[in-house]
Amino acid sequence: MAIHKSDQFSQRIRDVIEADWSVRPDRPWPDQPRYEVFRHQLSGKWFGVMMVIAGDKIGLDGPDPAAILNLKGDPLQIRFLLSQPGFRPAWHMNKKHWFTVLLDGTVGIEPIRELIRISHGLTE
Repeated sequence: MAIHKSDQFSQRIRDVIEADWSVRPDRPWPDQPRYEVFRHQLSGKWFGVMMVIAGDKIGLDGPDPAAILNLKGDPLQIRFLLSQPGFRPAWHMNKKHWFTVLLDGTVGIEPIRELIRISHGLTE
């Protein structure tokens, strides 16, 4: 089976998280192997959730699989981000404090790295 571009991009995000915070994802739902949670090492609090979901669940055209990352943010920051390409209201999370980033390359690695840093700090 060919590796999809979003799979490669998602792996790059996993690599960033492991390099910057020494965190590897866990998969708390055995029936959802493509749902990965990134947690603080000591507290266990979530600072990111990576998933592959049907695109129409987050307002994309059709049910094609979409790789996403949910992160925590400041409500004002989230309002701004939602006006930018590659961002959506958080899927399956509190939409005031969480948002979704599409992992399709629309948003670059470095901006996502900064958003992960913010989410990590907000969830300590």
